[in-house]
Amino acid sequence: MIDIIFTLMLLETDMFMEANTVMQGVVINPIISIILKVGAVGVLVYFVYKRLDQANEKQLKIGNLIVTGMMSIYVIIDIMYIGYLIIYLYLKLILNMV
Repeated sequence: MIDIIFTLMLLETDMFMEANTVMQGVVINPIISIILKVGAVGVLVYFVYKRLDQANEKQLKIGNLIVTGMMSIYVIIDIMYIGYLIIYLYLKLILNMV
C-alpha cells in the first residue's frame, strides 16, 4: 500500500507520471486508487494463502521463492520512490526550482 501513497504524492508534484498503463486512468482519483490497490493485493494474498494451504513441500519452496521475489521488487520500487521524493524536496527546498 505504501507504493500507491508514494505514487499519489509524487504525481501531485507534476514532475512525475504514472508508468503503469493499467493505473494511469485510475490514479486520477486517489480514493479509487487506494481501494483498487488494497483490493488487488488482498485478493492476491488470499489466493496465495489458499494455494499454499494445500501445497506440498516442493510447491511451498517454489511459492516462497516467488513471494520473496515479488516482495523484493516492491522494496526496490519503494526505495526508488524515496529517492524521487528526496530529489523533489531537494529541488524544491534547496534550489527553489519547482
